[in-house]
Amino acid sequence: MAKENIESKPMLNIDGKEYVIDDLTDYQKSILEDINQYKVQIIRLQRWEAGQIMVLRESLSQEESKEKEPELAEAEA
Repeated sequence: MAKENIESKPMLNIDGKEYVIDDLTDYQKSILEDINQYKVQIIRLQRWEAGQIMVLRESLSQEESKEKEPELAEAEA
């Protein structure tokens, strides 16, 4: 007896209802691919935003330390 390859097919869950992705029309698959691409773009933008926030924090920290240096020099004099 041959082994049956029982693998679950990729599913799409929308509003609690399951759809077999292989059964979607080409148009529906293209919409799904657009959604997936938007998700990738969102993740990239979130990473970029986090990087920009880090750079901003560093530049603000450097400005604060520059402002404190003259105060220290005056106090020592």
